[in-house]
Amino acid sequence: MLSLSLKKLCKMIYLRPFELLEVNRLISWVNSPELLVQFSGPGFNFPLTKVAWDKHLSDTSIHPYFVVDLNTDETIGYSEIVKVDENEVRLCRLLIGDPDLRGLGLGKLLVRELIYESLAIASPKRILLNVYSHNTAAIKCYQSEGFVINESVSKTSLVDGMEWKSFQMDLML
Repeated sequence: MLSLSLKKLCKMIYLRPFELLEVNRLISWVNSPELLVQFSGPGFNFPLTKVAWDKHLSDTSIHPYFVVDLNTDETIGYSEIVKVDENEVRLCRLLIGDPDLRGLGLGKLLVRELIYESLAIASPKRILLNVYSHNTAAIKCYQSEGFVINESVSKTSLVDGMEWKSFQMDLML
């Protein structure tokens, strides 16, 4: 019999198209202003609302997904692929909802699934994403999947009076 922690490490996931009817699940995961900025960048106000999310998803270049545990069919996260153009897609808003499931390697699985899905919806030569510089776990996760920090692209956002620097990371295909 596998221990609980070993079972968590053996999780497999799949992406399921997001349905706005289930937006309350996503909203419940984003439970602080800091997490909202970490998850979505500076473009939303806390608390996240159905109206704001519906407006966000009106952009047809956005392909939103729930992350689902293959073993339990439980929805455990959210992510997006944004088709920038024929040669480029952006991975956005990657989130494992339950804090107890973070740090178990699910992020790597999610990034891999998003790369596969990106190849299915486009023929990109580059996949990119943004990450805050203090999110070292995410940076290591993305690097382990082949992403590299693009030193020439960075931004700074003001969050609760503190500057948060973000990097762009690129995966060349």
